[in-house]
Amino acid sequence: SLAFHADNRTLVSRAQDGTLKLWDVRSLSKPVAVASDLAARYDETACGFSPDGELAYTAVSAPEGSGGDGSGGAVAFFDSKTLRPVSRIGLPSSAVAVQWHAGLNQLFVGCAKGREGETRVLYDPSLSTKGVLVCKDRKARVPDAADMAIAGLYQGTVYTPHALPMFREPMSAGAGGGGGGARKRARDGALMAPPKSDSLPVGKVGAGGQLGTSEKAVMMRQIMEKEFTKSKTNARD
Repeated sequence: SLAFHADNRTLVSRAQDGTLKLWDVRSLSKPVAVASDLAARYDETACGFSPDGELAYTAVSAPEGSGGDGSGGAVAFFDSKTLRPVSRIGLPSSAVAVQWHAGLNQLFVGCAKGREGETRVLYDPSLSTKGVLVCKDRKARVPDAADMAIAGLYQGTVYTPHALPMFREPMSAGAGGGGGGARKRARDGALMAPPKSDSLPVGKVGAGGQLGTSEKAVMMRQIMEKEFTKSKTNARD
């Protein structure tokens, strides 16, 4: 992996030969400094610079034969000008990805642990702000019986009676929980049945086998019904 310094002239590179190299991009024929004995078992092993540019850092893998979940992984820190070792934070598994968040002043480390992975957050209680500190002392939410009840509602087959036939699941006798008998099956059948001809949208004259179903005819029928109702009311008065 590669990482540029904020000055746009300095570069660090990380390789699986166990080295971290510091370069001046104005002269790439030879590295400025080299740090060695840094195990890197993964192609994605990361490196970078601190937000203030004073430190260079890199992930370090666990020793060979540990299976990726033994001791020996770390994040190592160096002087950004000379690669002189400054500090090393040990981890129980191989460190692979490292990201130093400038705003939070926290390091997020992706670790390889057997066939699974984990993320660890490194922070300073006095210098870091927000981020993981917001939830560090927060108590875990107590499981509620309602959570299990809600989860149970979504188990089993999802029935969509108005879906296209190719996507529609056949309704079983006990669909929806608890059977329901002939009445429920009749209701389900009604939901899945195609609409009747008299409920079809109004179209041209004679659409859907109906006569006089144009928009104009329907509007005239509604006006006449209102006038008829009004005249009966006046006659009664």
